[in-house]
Order: sequence, then structure tokens, then C-alpha cells
Amino acid sequence: MAQHSLQVDSIIKLFADKKVLSDIYLSCSTAEIVGIFGRNGSGKSTLMKIIFGIENAANKFIKVDDTFLNQSFTRDGGIGYLPQNNFVPKSLTVEKAILLFIDDDKTNSIINDAVIKNFRKKKVKVLSLGELRYLEIMLILFSENKFAILDEPFRGLSPILIDRTKQMIFKQSATKGIIITDHDYENVIDIATKSYILHEGKLSIMTHRQQLTDLGYLPRFNVSNL
Repeated sequence: MAQHSLQVDSIIKLFADKKVLSDIYLSCSTAEIVGIFGRNGSGKSTLMKIIFGIENAANKFIKVDDTFLNQSFTRDGGIGYLPQNNFVPKSLTVEKAILLFIDDDKTNSIINDAVIKNFRKKKVKVLSLGELRYLEIMLILFSENKFAILDEPFRGLSPILIDRTKQMIFKQSATKGIIITDHDYENVIDIATKSYILHEGKLSIMTHRQQLTDLGYLPRFNVSNL
């Protein structure tokens, strides 16, 4: 199995001269699931958009393997991105969307998925929020990209779909690196192999769950040891 590395360094982002992200560094390799935690408005989604290449930054250094990326969202960049907003055209059928987004050798894995096959012939516009989110997660995870960035993947999913999604993330991490953030922090903690916490523009390695409380992400009564 090929091993790949993603290096993100020296990220600086300003909004109205206020430094939202300051000298950010993170790394992700094949088989890693990297969790990013932080309060609302801390800049998690902004950081993900910068890594993918759809958000400008005052300074950035992004490298996949030995290639420096100026436009991470290009196919050759090796990075897939699940945004918070839905991205699949609503006029398509589910099956057509799969054929459009996924290479031929992987389409059957999605079309015959136990959940997807129940609505594969339907138009995307009639899917429930959970069904659509599940479909979009599969499209990103089964893409040919070396890395997948997932912003709020559990949003709108039922408990059963959350469990299936976690299993899918874990399985696909065998061949790609995954970066994930979600307000459903327990499920991120459950699958993350490495975690960072974003606080006051700084990103640091999270070594224990107490940090989430110390930095105001969780109330103290929710704390337990990892």
C-alpha cells in the first residue's frame, strides 16, 4: 500500500486585520484519522477551506508528498473535501451522481451499499438530509484522492448512519489520510488516531480530554479521561 503525507505549515489568516489563524501547523499521513476540535468561530472550517484551496490565506505552506500545492482542490492535488453545505446537484439521480463523481472500479461499492441501494434510483432533491449527507460522505471517501477533509460529516445523520459512517471512515483510512471536525465531538474522539485543538488562532496537539474543558470547549461536568 502506498504511503502519503500531507504537511500544512505556517498558515496565517486575517479577517479585517484580526489574526484568526496564526502560524498553524498540522500533519496527516495515510491510515491516520486526524480530529480537529475547537469552539464555534475558532476557525476550524476556515482552516479546512485553506487546506483544500478555496479560501485565501495571508501565508500558507501545503505539501502532499513532495509536491507543493497552490491549488489543492485540483484533481492532481490529492485532497477531497466534504463541506458543511451540500454539493451534489439536486437534478441528478443518486446513481447518476455516483457515476459522475466516482471512478468505474469503485461505483459498485457505493451503489450496492446497504443504505444507498434503497434510494439509488431517486433524485437527489427528494433525499432526506441524512440520506444526502451519507451519500456525499461516500463520494468523498471513495474518491481517488490521497486525503479526505470532512467538515461536520455527522450533521443530520441518525445514530445508525453515524455508526455506519464511522465504520466507513475507519475502513477508508487504510488507504488515505482523513481530517475531520464535527460538533459531535464524542464520535470524533472515538475514531481519531491523532487530535488537535484550535484555540485563539493557535493549533496544538491534544494529548488528553481535559484540554477540551481547560480551553472552554466543554463544560467541566462532561470531562472524563480518554
